[in-house]
Amino acid sequence: MALETVLKSRDRQIRCRLLLLPSPLVAVSPSTAADTTPPTYYHVVPYGTAATFTVSGTQNSTPESTAEAKPGNKEWHCVGTVSLTDANNNTLIADMQPWGTDAANDWNSNSSRSVSMSGEWGAGTYSLSFTMSVRFQKLRKQDDSVIYKTGANGNPLTDSSGNPIPDYFDGGSATYSLILYVVEVKSIKVGSQDFTNDIITVLKGSQTTLTAIPNPNIWPENNPVWSCPTLTITPPNGSNFTFNAYNTGSYALTVTCGTSNKTVTVKVVEPVLESINFEGGDIQTIADVGTTPEWQRNPSRNEPFSSIKGSSDNAVVKLSIPYELTISTPITIYANTATRTTSFQGLNATATFIIDVSASVGKFTINTAWKYSVSPNAMNQTLANITHTYYCTWGTMLCEPSDFTKAHLAYACEKAQGATTLVAIGDKIGPDATAVARFGVNYEPQGTDICTHDLSLVWRLIDENKKGDCATLCTLMKAAILLLGDNSASIKFVFARHASWSGLDKDSGARTNNETRAGVGTELGFIRNINYNYFEGCCLFQNKWWMGGLGTSKTSAYNVLMDVSSPNNSSTNRRQVWFDLQSTPVSYPSGTP
Repeated sequence: MALETVLKSRDRQIRCRLLLLPSPLVAVSPSTAADTTPPTYYHVVPYGTAATFTVSGTQNSTPESTAEAKPGNKEWHCVGTVSLTDANNNTLIADMQPWGTDAANDWNSNSSRSVSMSGEWGAGTYSLSFTMSVRFQKLRKQDDSVIYKTGANGNPLTDSSGNPIPDYFDGGSATYSLILYVVEVKSIKVGSQDFTNDIITVLKGSQTTLTAIPNPNIWPENNPVWSCPTLTITPPNGSNFTFNAYNTGSYALTVTCGTSNKTVTVKVVEPVLESINFEGGDIQTIADVGTTPEWQRNPSRNEPFSSIKGSSDNAVVKLSIPYELTISTPITIYANTATRTTSFQGLNATATFIIDVSASVGKFTINTAWKYSVSPNAMNQTLANITHTYYCTWGTMLCEPSDFTKAHLAYACEKAQGATTLVAIGDKIGPDATAVARFGVNYEPQGTDICTHDLSLVWRLIDENKKGDCATLCTLMKAAILLLGDNSASIKFVFARHASWSGLDKDSGARTNNETRAGVGTELGFIRNINYNYFEGCCLFQNKWWMGGLGTSKTSAYNVLMDVSSPNNSSTNRRQVWFDLQSTPVSYPSGTP
């Protein structure tokens, strides 16, 4: 289509023809539309890889069929250029790969060409400009012959081969702009912290999300790719990678985009159970165990603890890890069914557990599986399986701290095993503490009054496997009951009686408590077997009189005397006698006490 207009001058008119020349359309692939920031079109490639673009050109209008611009085979062609600038509009490469410089390389309508970009550019954002122009050959109107370019002298210009150079009308041009992102791996982060080329220390059983950060801030398709020599990782993985710490060890994780990569080492460690310390209001310190903790890993230690029956006491568990954790990791610690939550924020953590002690007296064991997990849904990790021994007493110990030892506790608790009443405690301890087998003379307490002796002396019967007289055996029973936390046991001495029942039992075994024969002064005693006895030592507990050296009990002092001295009717049977007349039985007072 052509428009005519008349330009008027002072002396003549000039008629001119204005041609509306066609303009091209240009498109480039590959490109990705709908970028969130201008320009609308962009393309993303991994660092170090080649980018190939196909540029398409289309004529969007047809020139008028005139002699000046007649379409036809190779009568029009496009000339294209590509320029490259960086994000700051600095020209990096101008007219990078021109084409269409002569008729042999012209584009026809709907033609396309490829432009290859090498992978030598650094990571960054680049602006690509694709431009196409349209040219039309000039033809003579009269005969459609080609018009050639002429020089200043009016002669035709020629190319290097001496051929004349055709002249052209320059048509419209079109430019297509495209942002090219060349992306490298910038860093690896956990949360907001950068761990590129660093070590991340995590707990076994934990999950850690590592994030690869790109430069520029956009990843090419199917990038980045994560890899590890000792793990099977199936790509594509994406920018976030969840590392599951199933096993201890070091794992080198590499994230790659093109020829760019960054590495981080994940060190998986597990906590160690260092110590267990039993404490609380009802915990009693055992003298020869020493200071807490009762259990510890290094140096090896596994000592019992003691508590009062039916109590709820504390077990304080201390864990440690061989390295400082990179990230504070909350964990849950399990002791069988009991759970407590703690957090590793430094090199160690502690958790306190309630231990429900037995409702009966005795020596017990707790088989405890100590475990932890890093979240309620994570698999439990075993810390240790430990057997804890504890002694369960009736109440708070009522003896000297030095007497509160493992050996003494073991004796008292094992003999009273399962007792839930004081009567049951006496019935379980009495037969052994006052047994015939323990009676003997290889150990005699010091002093003249046996009931004044230190209770600790009687523990030689347990510590050194000694034997003792009746009062010593009864004192052993009392010491065991005091150790279990009850002070109602007492040592009683039962004496032979003739004139009256007064003085039948005393708290002292002093010989001044013996009845004496008038005018002579010799003591009244009894013969149980073949030996003369000044008294019978007993442990009175819960209305039972436990007789030392016999291992049995009676319900009263009178019955004790009857047991050791009746039938009191001959010189060969059990009997009451004066010390100097041991063959002659001495009668009891009349009646009963």
